[in-house]
Amino acid sequence: MSADLLRRAATVLRERAEAVDGAESWVRYYAHIDDADGRVMAPAAGIDDQRFIATMHPGVGLALADWLDLVARLLTEGFDPNAETASALEVARQIFGESS
Repeated sequence: MSADLLRRAATVLRERAEAVDGAESWVRYYAHIDDADGRVMAPAAGIDDQRFIATMHPGVGLALADWLDLVARLLTEGFDPNAETASALEVARQIFGESS
């Protein structure tokens, strides 16, 4: 069922986001942000890769998890599926490496 997939994906996102030792330390570790001027350093990857990693910090993961849970709840309460549902399902499938 679609709602089950959304709930499982939300759980995975939430668990992974909550396992991180604070969003700020996560960004600093993975994006190598320079303390002096706040610019993103990129010793191991391209600057655009580093900026994307910094954007997808735990707070974003938790917000996505909340959104997936909301859409799952709406589906189980008889919400008529639409583009919002399709987008949420695509996010959930991508979390599990599944194709559409």
